[in-house]
Amino acid sequence: MNKKILFSPVGGTDPISNFRDASMLHISRVYKPDVIYMFLSKEMYERHEKDNRYCYCLDRLGEMLNHKFEYKFEIRKDLKKVYDFDYFYKVFSREVFKIRKNMDDSDILYVNISSGTPAMKSALLLLAAISDYKFIPIQVTTPVEQINPHLEELDRNYDVKEYWETNDDNTVFINRCNEVKSVQLFRILKADLIRKHIDSFDYNAAYATYETIKDTKKVQNNILMSEDPDDEENTDSSVADERINKMLKMAVCRSNLDISETKNIMKDLGIDIMPVKNGEYIKIFEYSMVVWLKLQRKEYADYARALTPLLWQLYVMILKKQCSLDVMELAVKSKNTYRWDKAKLNSRRDILDILNARYNGNFKCGEVSNSNLNTIVYGMVKDAKLKKEIKIMDKVELNIRNIVAHTITMITDDVIVKKAEVSAKQIFDKIKYLMVVAGVPVNSESWQTYEQMNTLIKEELDSIF
Repeated sequence: MNKKILFSPVGGTDPISNFRDASMLHISRVYKPDVIYMFLSKEMYERHEKDNRYCYCLDRLGEMLNHKFEYKFEIRKDLKKVYDFDYFYKVFSREVFKIRKNMDDSDILYVNISSGTPAMKSALLLLAAISDYKFIPIQVTTPVEQINPHLEELDRNYDVKEYWETNDDNTVFINRCNEVKSVQLFRILKADLIRKHIDSFDYNAAYATYETIKDTKKVQNNILMSEDPDDEENTDSSVADERINKMLKMAVCRSNLDISETKNIMKDLGIDIMPVKNGEYIKIFEYSMVVWLKLQRKEYADYARALTPLLWQLYVMILKKQCSLDVMELAVKSKNTYRWDKAKLNSRRDILDILNARYNGNFKCGEVSNSNLNTIVYGMVKDAKLKKEIKIMDKVELNIRNIVAHTITMITDDVIVKKAEVSAKQIFDKIKYLMVVAGVPVNSESWQTYEQMNTLIKEELDSIF
């Protein structure tokens, strides 16, 4: 709980160089981690075996700070190719993952990206920028803010006790740790990934990716606010981040059909992204857009399954709008379904005749199905175009929905075209037409609502990244 953990490769200048802390020791001085994981190559392990220099300096630092360091080693005795970026990226990914597995949300993981070889540093920086792990990369500048002049003698003459005693950072030190640039790189790359998820209409992934940068932003803000708590730019940045958080959450809620929470967030943000306002029509329009999302993501099996409840409701609305028939008055609700009421249906011989004609005079009063409703609409409406579209949708349901409902198979757009003679996009174009016929107040711009929402979110991202 509330542990601070440091993962650090160990380099040739660690633990002390040029009469100052080298990176690993300096991060430990500034951040006071509870646990330090040190990654040692063959050469660094041999140095550790020689004089215990890393543990010695950490122990002495702990005494000075009245802080107990726990340290653990990840040793690669056979590691000689310290220039192999691919190797370190794979190994560091595994090591960081193992550490993260044993952490809780209150813990913070720091990573030293200034010790070790260029391949080690680059691997950790890239890992910080693109992984889903939450950790803070720390860069440490040299005391002279340029390449170390390497004043040390050869390592065989290294006297760890003398180096500790002559370490000027033990007397007066300036914090040379810098996480802002690395964190900002991390956030910029993550923001680009969020944009890609938004463009793919994958709002859950976009929000989850945003979650991975919240911790780093919190740490960055704490540092900046401690330096200047009255800095308006810091405050504005936090407000902008919170706004993005709400906008992404709004997109998640909307795509999950949580209309009530979507409205609450819209009100809080002072925006309105829902083109259909009438309470009677909001739910079916928003559901139709969720079906549209499945089409955009090429989730054709889910798309086909989602058509059934949408068409069911559209048929009911079309009958009411075009034929002045509230077909639900001829049915009774049974749990989550509607079943035909035989007595009421017998009172409408015109409808019963339409159904009997479809089922060869053998219509049974059971659940009110899409096929039943489609048949009634086709039999009652006069408009030739509407009749044609209704017939096509009946074929779509019979030939496509039954496949996804009863077989384990891959559904592609080619399969849909082959079975229904229309593409997935053409099916949704017909849904748009049926929405208008059903009386839903939509126009061509209404169907761009998710693209418009995406633009708003990305503009907000662009304002701070």
